[in-house]
Amino acid sequence: MTPKHATSPEMRHRLQKLGIAALCATCTLMAEQYHVLRAQNSVGFRNLLAAWS
Repeated sequence: MTPKHATSPEMRHRLQKLGIAALCATCTLMAEQYHVLRAQNSVGFRNLLAAWS
């Protein structure tokens, strides 16, 4: 399952070489959690945001 904004293989490889792959995965995970929790309720999202900060 790839995100809609998935980059091209060349760009992904370049990002991995720069060591940003983990950061990208974290950002994607946060984005998915954001959409899930926002669909459920805004309180859950605020709790997640507080836990991340």
